[in-house]
Amino acid sequence: MKKYRLIGWFLIILFVAILIGLFLTVGGALPVRSEEIEEKKVVEATALQEMSLEKILAVKNIGNVPFSHTRHELFACMECHHKGQFEKCVFCHDENAKVKSKMAFHQKCKTCHKDMKCGDCHKKEEKEKTKKE
Repeated sequence: MKKYRLIGWFLIILFVAILIGLFLTVGGALPVRSEEIEEKKVVEATALQEMSLEKILAVKNIGNVPFSHTRHELFACMECHHKGQFEKCVFCHDENAKVKSKMAFHQKCKTCHKDMKCGDCHKKEEKEKTKKE
């Protein structure tokens, strides 16, 4: 009887250890939480940051960037949607702000997605899809 109790406890401890290992593995694969982003706000100098706003705006029709809210759901909404408003930018900002919005999007994305080139986000198939619509 004592032998079976020891085996039972061993199996329980083994099961708990496996569960902890799985949680740590899955937790490491998830995106960084918004509190941790604050610590990493130092953005390295990249080609985009060195480009002027005029150069960025001069590039037209390179395609929309697909954005997945699901993949970013662990971040605080306020990281992108300032003032807690979840409407299009033009509801708060005038048409001139539309010009600045490209730079704002680039700055927000480049906070986490450093060292990326235009083609990494602006996919060719998205460009073709945008042209058809």
